[in-house]
Amino acid sequence: MLQTISIYLVMPLTPAIAFGVLSRRVTFAGAAASFITGIVLSAVFVVDALLPDKALAARWFPMLHWPLTGNYTYRGFWGTLAITLILFLVSAFTRKTESSKLAATTFEWGAKWEPFQGLADWRLHLAILSLMTLAAYWWMW
Repeated sequence: MLQTISIYLVMPLTPAIAFGVLSRRVTFAGAAASFITGIVLSAVFVVDALLPDKALAARWFPMLHWPLTGNYTYRGFWGTLAITLILFLVSAFTRKTESSKLAATTFEWGAKWEPFQGLADWRLHLAILSLMTLAAYWWMW
């Protein structure tokens, strides 16, 4: 149950943050619309998961009880896909953010990489944290 609830809590916010950093096409209106849609979807998923009578849940939310939507991982996948689609659809039809405002928060795919800066470089920190995460995963597995 903890995994179920956690995926429903993460689902609304993840596309807005990830694509907000990776793409300059995402707008505030698109992020807000996708987040609100994600909250509504998550609420429906949680209510369905917490209903004690599964027959009642299937009657209230019939689309959530098909073979490809019955499991929480499928619901998380389809919900994230729908939220991402809404994020880009709304962003396509709203006013774009100025490039100067995006410079500090969005990854520039065409820019030349800065030279390595030794122990203060973020890439070194990322590599160390990634190795620590892999080591912890291996140890716990």
